[in-house]
Amino acid sequence: MNFGSLQGLNFLSFDSSQVGSRGKLNDLNFLTSLTNCSSLEWLSLATNYISGVLPNSIANLSTQLIKLTLGRNQIYGSIPLGIENLVSLTALGMEENSLTGTIPIGIGKLNKLIQLSLSRNELFGQLPPSFGNISQLSGLDLHGNNLEGSIPSGLRKLEHMQGLYLYNNNLSGIIPMQILKLSSLSQGLNLSYNSFTGSQASEVGNLNQLGELDISFNNLSSEILDMLGNCVSLENLFIGHNFLHGMSPSSLSSLKGIPLSALKGILVIDLPHNKLSGKIPKYLEKFDFLDYGSVYKGILDNNQIAIVLKVLNLQQRGAYKSFDAECEALRNMWHRNLVRVLTSCSSIDFHGSDFRALVFEYMPNGNLEN
Repeated sequence: MNFGSLQGLNFLSFDSSQVGSRGKLNDLNFLTSLTNCSSLEWLSLATNYISGVLPNSIANLSTQLIKLTLGRNQIYGSIPLGIENLVSLTALGMEENSLTGTIPIGIGKLNKLIQLSLSRNELFGQLPPSFGNISQLSGLDLHGNNLEGSIPSGLRKLEHMQGLYLYNNNLSGIIPMQILKLSSLSQGLNLSYNSFTGSQASEVGNLNQLGELDISFNNLSSEILDMLGNCVSLENLFIGHNFLHGMSPSSLSSLKGIPLSALKGILVIDLPHNKLSGKIPKYLEKFDFLDYGSVYKGILDNNQIAIVLKVLNLQQRGAYKSFDAECEALRNMWHRNLVRVLTSCSSIDFHGSDFRALVFEYMPNGNLEN
């Protein structure tokens, strides 16, 4: 493909078009021809079978380019250093490829960026401190790489940050307290599956707009009551597999004077493998927002296995989120006192309406003690 003659081109998208050679050719050579398109503002090639190495000529694309998305392809090699020349970018997406090397420091010069996703690649090295210069950044997703080292304290300057996703890396050290004081964080903060240490997690109590918090599978230690603080907007809370201590959820009836009933949007609380003490409270049974469906006993026809079927009431607000959150939680948890999940079902019923259900192993004449 050669677009060099289309000098007035300002929008080019092949999203989800099944284009690409599936690894047989270097499909990205055509990008060089786009350097003649000085008015190009939008270039989107996401979710295809495009393979090859990003050419250095990408640095010569239009300085008016505001969106560049190349995610979910088969692109490999490193990110060209000249990416810093694309000074008008507000969205840069290269997620779910096979990119290697370090993240160019020059990305910190793209101070108009709002969304940056480099997740699920093979990037290594440290987080560039220059990220702190991208003052308009509201979404940063770097999960699923091989990044190491600590979180740069300069990220504290990202006052518009709504979602920060650094999970599934090799990050370590303490979590900068300034990051945990970013009041703009609302969509989610996910630092799970790293090696963070220290008691700074107690500062997340400042995030009163936060919808999802996942700091599980680290080496964090702090008082659980101090940690939860004023997080009254939480829907999903995952803090298992750490060294958190203090009273167990029975003490969650009052979080710094805020009753648990104030957490009306909560869908999942996941606390396993910590150093908590106390009893699990019975009042959790009274919360309406924990009831999203009906439970039935049944038999699987093929092998006559007794099952328990939980069918969600999708008319109730939050039911879809509850289903997704419960599937995610059960996928990551195992305990001898948890009933085994056999499968889940997402389909259409005979009325043509959405249907969601979870299938559990039936435990006859038993309880959570035996």
